[in-house]
Amino acid sequence: MKILANKFFINSYLFEIENLWKKDFKINEMNEGFNDCDILIIMNRMRLNKIMTNGFKILITWEPPNIRHYPRKYLEQFDLVISNFKVLNFEPSKFIYPSFIRNYNCISDINNKIDGVCILNSIKYKLELLFYRSILFNYLENNNIALLYGKGTKNGEKSKDILSKFKYTIIVENYKEDNHFVEKITDAILLETLPFYYGASKIFDNKLLCKYSSELI
Repeated sequence: MKILANKFFINSYLFEIENLWKKDFKINEMNEGFNDCDILIIMNRMRLNKIMTNGFKILITWEPPNIRHYPRKYLEQFDLVISNFKVLNFEPSKFIYPSFIRNYNCISDINNKIDGVCILNSIKYKLELLFYRSILFNYLENNNIALLYGKGTKNGEKSKDILSKFKYTIIVENYKEDNHFVEKITDAILLETLPFYYGASKIFDNKLLCKYSSELI
């Protein structure tokens, strides 16, 4: 089976493609000649006004609707849309597991972790929830409650490994919805830092998040 996918999907699931799926599927990056495929997967992008392929077309949304809006004309081209949110006549998925999950080898011994709070998040002000989150994070740093890293912060960007050095972290989702979560919470669990979390509540109710994270370790 030949599967073509955009770069965002391939980069997000490179570990699975190289280690799990390559035995059964041939997955290549989408290019101009993407007519010849059994399945076409587009994740988090909407640059193609007209998708020319006879293969089964799948769209996987990533950003919530307050950040990325997909026009109806674009959505109608797909045979399946996988999303946390109601999209046209497609039923929303109960959960979308986050992408960019990695195997971390940088875990610090609990006794050697810094007894403090580390926040890894870019500072954004465009949307209401992001605006209040940025105010909160700046307040915590300015009052020496937490160290803040990320794009637009005074400490600059750091790899996610920085979380493993601290005992605690604070996580606020881009969008508040019962079933929507991204990789921030799973990264914290995998890097063994205790998260103080604001976001999807139901992932804790049914223990799917913890189960999924434990399977990755």
